[in-house]
Amino acid sequence: MRFWQKIFLISLTVLTVAVNIIAYMLISNNHRLNKEKEIASSQEMYSIVVSSFQTSVLYERYRSSEDPINAARIAQIARGFSYQFALDKLFIQLNSSDGERLFSNYDNELPPDLLDGIQEEGGARLLIDRDEDSGQVYLYIASPVVIQSETYFFTTIKDITSIYEVKSEQLMFFSVVGPIVSVVVAVILLFVSRLLTSRINKLRRSTRLVSEGQYHHIDIRSK
Repeated sequence: MRFWQKIFLISLTVLTVAVNIIAYMLISNNHRLNKEKEIASSQEMYSIVVSSFQTSVLYERYRSSEDPINAARIAQIARGFSYQFALDKLFIQLNSSDGERLFSNYDNELPPDLLDGIQEEGGARLLIDRDEDSGQVYLYIASPVVIQSETYFFTTIKDITSIYEVKSEQLMFFSVVGPIVSVVVAVILLFVSRLLTSRINKLRRSTRLVSEGQYHHIDIRSK
């Protein structure tokens, strides 16, 4: 293999690997930032939703003079309350302290370890899970909520599939553009490697002629 070919192949390999690694890191970092932004936004929304729901229950309690409001009535309030977030594609589920589902406008079942983790560890719990049937990715936020001295589990479910679709589209775009860029880079490297080694090749040819007894002046000007 000639020297210029070695330069060409090594440079092309190193550059191709480096470009692919950098592109993947950029796409992954952008995906991570988008996911963190969505999580922060959903956590803020969760606090607002829970506070608003508790206020709605308190208002209904004073309006109806029903003290306390039973679980069935709280489920009805949750149903009417859920319509406020239909445009945001935010689903709501309310469970009793023993895990019984009182209300939900979410068609699928919650991940089994979501409420179990809250019961074991307490506090709020955040989980990202992909539905195997539809392929949709959902962000679940759940925590115990005290209403009229009773503990309920309040869960919001947000469809964040678009974040993962953006990553897939970016990877698909690079899988198409990457080979094109590699071809362009290969052509440039081919030209550069031939240019850089042209004087070396001339010297090699001249020394071969000298070894054969053809002595002549070698005109090579280079730094």
